[in-house]
Amino acid sequence: MTQDQVFVPKTRSGRNLPPLDPAREDTTGEHVSKEVMAEMWEALGDTPISAAFWSALQLVGLQMWGGENGFGAYPQPSSSGGRCILSAMLLANAITPR
Repeated sequence: MTQDQVFVPKTRSGRNLPPLDPAREDTTGEHVSKEVMAEMWEALGDTPISAAFWSALQLVGLQMWGGENGFGAYPQPSSSGGRCILSAMLLANAITPR
C-alpha cells in the first residue's frame, strides 16, 4: 500500500484559473451561460467525432442529391398541344406500325 499511485487533478488555482463564478457556471454543469456554451460548441467542432459526423452527413447528402437529380430536369411541355417531348416520342413509337 505504500507504493500506490493516485491521480489527483490540479485545482483551479493550480491551473491559474480564476475562481468559480456562480453567474457563469456551476460545479455540476447543469446551468451554463451562453458564452460558455458557445465556447464548448466551438471546441466540439474540432474533435475527430465531429469531423467524422459532418463527413458522413455530406456523403449521405451527396447520394441523396445524385438520386434525386440523376435523370436531369423534368421534361418541359412543348408549345404544340401541351405534351412533353418524351411522352410524345413514346406515343409516336407506340402507335406507328412495325
